[in-house]
Amino acid sequence: MAMDTPGSSSKRKIIRNLPQDEVVIRSVKSDYWIQEWTIQEKLLTVNIIPGQRLGNQLFLVLSALGLALKHRFKLVLPRSIILYDCFDLDIPVANHITMETVVKESHNYDSKFDHKLDKILSRVKTNVTLTGYLQSWRYFQNVPRVTLKNTLTFQNDVLERAQVLIPTHSGTLRVGIHVRRWDISRKPHLVNFGYTTPSVGYFHRAMQYFKEKYTNVSFIVSTDDPEWVKTELLSRQNIGHVSCEHN
Repeated sequence: MAMDTPGSSSKRKIIRNLPQDEVVIRSVKSDYWIQEWTIQEKLLTVNIIPGQRLGNQLFLVLSALGLALKHRFKLVLPRSIILYDCFDLDIPVANHITMETVVKESHNYDSKFDHKLDKILSRVKTNVTLTGYLQSWRYFQNVPRVTLKNTLTFQNDVLERAQVLIPTHSGTLRVGIHVRRWDISRKPHLVNFGYTTPSVGYFHRAMQYFKEKYTNVSFIVSTDDPEWVKTELLSRQNIGHVSCEHN
């Protein structure tokens, strides 16, 4: 596996027999280095698309983990991953990696499983950067559950804040509700793309289901539209207790 050293000339890796709309060849510049690994290992990392927040990055990292384990890559991540700010990720940070090949998720596959990624990664012999959203559980369905739980271990300060915000009550079932409305209902490009939000009736039916199934339920809402939540959820006395926090 080629890696430039300071002062060396630019190099170019070409992966043949792969459609150009799926694999983009990137020129490799000088002054790249890999932290703590030998260059004999195939490395896989991810490209952070502007606007990807915590939920997007959770899918991206776990899907990359599943693909790396399946195809015998070593997963490394850029420090710009915001998951490092709240999880004790047992995934190394890499600085200035020489990534000869960029593998792109197919268009219109943001929320689907792209079979082509498996075929490409099984043939690539170089370091790889994955780019896309990879929002399918099928990418990491074969990762052992204990590995997933160990990968997503909250940092102590996050746990301490959560314990203050969400006190522990014996016998209480906590149900999380995610209400994302503000950008989806207001930004034209999201509306035109087809994004939509659940009706208030959906939330009430879902909450009523848990109230009828379990004796003591506490609902915790995470939202970017707290005013809507206060008006449509908190004002209804028959839905139980709701805590509302910004995303």
